Amino acid sequence: RLAALQLACKEAAGSPCGWMQADGRGIDYWCSEHMIENLLEAELQERFPGAIGFSVKGADCIAFLRAGDQRLAGPCVSVARSGTELHAELLQEIDQQPKFFLLHAPLVGEVSSTRLRAALLQDDEASVRAMCTASVADYLLRLASTDNLLAKHRPRSLRGKGLVVAITGSSRCGKSTLAEAIRVEFCGEEAADESDFCTVVSQDWHRKYAESENSWVKKGESWLKTWESPDHTDWDSFFDAIVSASDNHPLVIAEGFCMLYDSRIQQ
Repeated sequence: RLAALQLACKEAAGSPCGWMQADGRGIDYWCSEHMIENLLEAELQERFPGAIGFSVKGADCIAFLRAGDQRLAGPCVSVARSGTELHAELLQEIDQQPKFFLLHAPLVGEVSSTRLRAALLQDDEASVRAMCTASVADYLLRLASTDNLLAKHRPRSLRGKGLVVAITGSSRCGKSTLAEAIRVEFCGEEAADESDFCTVVSQDWHRKYAESENSWVKKGESWLKTWESPDHTDWDSFFDAIVSASDNHPLVIAEGFCMLYDSRIQQ
C-alpha cells in the first residue's frame, strides 16, 4: 500500500511538484489516529502552532461507528460521495461529536477504493486503469496477479480452508487474551470484520446453561455449581462456527478450556 501511495503522490497533478507525499513512517502505526496522536501532532504544532491534524474516513468505515466510538473522538473528516445516504442516517448520532466534521460537498465520479478493490478482484483491467494513474495501475495489476495478496477478499468459492490454531488450558489462564492479541497483531484494534485475515472463535460463545448431572462438584463438605463440564458446551454449534470461520478467514484462532474434548474439533 505504501508503494502504491508513493507512486500516486509522485504522479499527482498540481503544483508545486511533490506537494503531496506519503509518510512511510505510517507503517509503524495501526491507524491514522494513532499516528497523529503519537507522532504528527507534536511535529505539526512545532511548525504550525494551532494546526489540526485529522484523519479522513469513508462512508463504509463510518457505517461501523457510532457516537462515543474512540475512533471518532479525535479530529476526523468524513466526505460524502454523491448518492450516499449513510451519513444522513448517522448525523443525529455523531453530529454532537466535538471534533467530527462532515464535508457536505459530495465527491462526484466513479473513483473509490471500494470500486478499485472490486475491479482488482474481478480482473477488470480497464476499470483499474480508469481509476488509477498508469504507474499505480501497473503496480496493482502486477501485484494482484502474482502475489495473491487479495486472496482474503475473494469469494468463498475461490478460497481454500483457513488454518485453524487451537488454544486450550484452564479457565482464566489467558486464552482469550492471547487469542485477541493474535487477532489484533494481524488486523489492528478495529472491531472484527468478515473480511479480516484472522478471526477468533471462543468455546464460551457456545455454552449451554441447562443443568445436568455434572452441574455440581463436591469440594470438602460443600457442593458447588460449575459450568465447566463438557456437558455445558454446544459442540455442534462450536464445531460449525469453526468450520464457517475457516471458510471465510485464512487464519482462525479457536480457544476453549476443554475444546479438544470433541473428536471432530481435534481432527
